[in-house]
Amino acid sequence: MEYIVKHCPKCNGELHIPKEMEQCICMFCGASFKVENDTAAEADLQMAEENYQKALEKIKLLTKDQEQYMKSFTKQSYCSSFERYTLSGQEILKPIQEYASLSDEKEEKAITETACTFIEMVIKEVEGELLVTGYRQKLLVQRKAEQYQFFLAVYTIPMIRYLNYSISEPLADRILELWLNRYPKHRFHKGSFEELAAGFKKKGLLFGYKS
Repeated sequence: MEYIVKHCPKCNGELHIPKEMEQCICMFCGASFKVENDTAAEADLQMAEENYQKALEKIKLLTKDQEQYMKSFTKQSYCSSFERYTLSGQEILKPIQEYASLSDEKEEKAITETACTFIEMVIKEVEGELLVTGYRQKLLVQRKAEQYQFFLAVYTIPMIRYLNYSISEPLADRILELWLNRYPKHRFHKGSFEELAAGFKKKGLLFGYKS
């Protein structure tokens, strides 16, 4: 009989398992687990990696149609516009979540790379090539920073949290941290869709930053 070497996913004990066996019980800790086919597992890992990289390349879509979304930030339109934004955001963040779920190391990598890619893209859009210099340039950068501050506060961060993935809260925190490192004067509250929808008329809700 041909055997393969596997490690228990719970206690990491080394097990010698008959190659044709599909289900195994660990002789060390008693945990039951499915015996994965190495070839299939490698193919799944490669696919997850490819989908993850493609998702990172689409990060810029999270700020697409920003002006239209901001025009819809009204009592009458916010819920429906947020739903549209969440569906588009899910297409990007779902493969990132699937990659992150493979291991703790990949989760940390996914959170860091996604946050950095997003903020680098935002900085480029805020401070990109301008045809003016001096005071007018500073003024334009400030205005763009204010626009993105508001958009992140009412759409991007609430959307990430609303999806409720395992990466959602740490990713939102990392994005906010990187944003504040670059634009410390443009603070905002890490709010949720529920807060915004319920407290539309409350003053100070959006920009009362809380750590």
